[in-house]
Amino acid sequence: MAEARIDAPFGPVTLSSPVGAVGPIGPAHPELPEGLSVDACMTGEIEIAFGEGEVIEITFGCKLERGVRCTTDDGEFFAGWLVETKGVAGCFGFRDVDWFQMHHDIEMVSFANSKAGTTLRLRSPRTQVVRVPFGAAWKTGSDMDAGTTAASQAVDRALPI
Repeated sequence: MAEARIDAPFGPVTLSSPVGAVGPIGPAHPELPEGLSVDACMTGEIEIAFGEGEVIEITFGCKLERGVRCTTDDGEFFAGWLVETKGVAGCFGFRDVDWFQMHHDIEMVSFANSKAGTTLRLRSPRTQVVRVPFGAAWKTGSDMDAGTTAASQAVDRALPI
């Protein structure tokens, strides 16, 4: 089992698959629009080797700390979840199914969403290695709307296209 993990103040964010290898995990410093900032942005990845026609499951999500509010935030090639708790606003996300299709010709076989994550079953038409990036960002303070906006943009911009 390959499981990559980012420890965020709202709970551990994990990307896992029964097959694959954990890639690098570390800080990212995406450029944000003027007036937006985050306290931290972290990215990671798992690398999955698909065989031709093989279906592989990946699970992405966060084990939310008690009292954390969570909503979805989807953008172009981005599936994200916004979180707020006790003076911390954040986001965790990864590249969505459209990204897998466009960049790797991978088809979604099935999915199951949860409050704070998703499980995807993906099929590749050919043998290939796919790097699946994910990330989390957060900001402390009292302006939760600005914090979640900045965190969402930070994660989206930090992930490779």
